[in-house]
Amino acid sequence: QNYDFSYPNYTQVVWGNQHPSKTLRLLYEYAFFPRQLKNDELSFLHAPSNLLPLRKVCPYVVTIHDMSYFVDTSRYTRAKVMYWQTVTRRTIKLADYIITDSEYSRQDILRFFDFDPDYIIPIYIAPGDSFKKVDADLVGESFLKKHNLKNRRYILNVGTLEPGKNQARLVRAFHT
Repeated sequence: QNYDFSYPNYTQVVWGNQHPSKTLRLLYEYAFFPRQLKNDELSFLHAPSNLLPLRKVCPYVVTIHDMSYFVDTSRYTRAKVMYWQTVTRRTIKLADYIITDSEYSRQDILRFFDFDPDYIIPIYIAPGDSFKKVDADLVGESFLKKHNLKNRRYILNVGTLEPGKNQARLVRAFHT
């Protein structure tokens, strides 16, 4: 629901099972979604986060953000590594195009998979038009008050809390 486009050749279809159980959501995606895609006669499907349906029913574009489950397996449980490596292999076999966040991730994909390099497209993450420079002093004061902070020194980290994101290194660097 983050996209609000108004183009004559564009239709947004919101699909899926919003059940809190990840297992039920994945079951829906694997078992029922390909049939829905076929019935809707889509021009193509863009899957924004590493997963494609089990069956090919239209052209597929997938975004693969990184290859961490291949590059540094020590960060994850053996079960997660096996699951994500299996899913990624299957996804890449079905993909017509791959979008990734950086040239570095593109090179990792090419290192682990035999995929036509011309069909792996890095699209760099950048802020949208709604982000603009603000007066840092005003925002800082407001933030400090709202969160009852006494010190102007703080870290805002919007990453996930997993070992590979190096939050401990961020904190150590902040204190030097």
